[in-house]
Amino acid sequence: MNIKQGKPRRRLPKVGDIFRFETSDGVFRFGRVIKDDAVVGPFRDAWLIYIYDVTSADGLTIPHLDKDMLLVPPMIVNQSLWSKGFFEVVKNEPLASSDVRMTHCFHNDLTNKWFDEYSNEISVKSKNYGMHALLFDRAACQAIVSALEGWGG
Repeated sequence: MNIKQGKPRRRLPKVGDIFRFETSDGVFRFGRVIKDDAVVGPFRDAWLIYIYDVTSADGLTIPHLDKDMLLVPPMIVNQSLWSKGFFEVVKNEPLASSDVRMTHCFHNDLTNKWFDEYSNEISVKSKNYGMHALLFDRAACQAIVSALEGWGG
């Protein structure tokens, strides 16, 4: 399984953007831009995104996007997922507080430390944590595909 690469997009993603991507099984899946000012080490203004465990056969019908129904833990990514055509924005809706998790937690395997989305070290650890790394297109796609193959669907 893989994520299909579509038409490259020049527009940078914005907070509240709902985007879709199509996997090689012909199913559309959805994500959302939660923040556009995340920090990972020296990298600033990265995007914190959620990838939801929901699908659509036609890619036009957007299912309910629930912050507690994520396919993978929150990710911090760069613009390459959009600029290389893996993600396509379908609409923008302002975020409500109910759309966003109270805390985000990322683990750095090299230092064995925990961070929030601004690279502030934190002591609170979440069972649903992401990697403290800026994910470019291929790494993010691989994480999503691995989750899909692990879930069997």
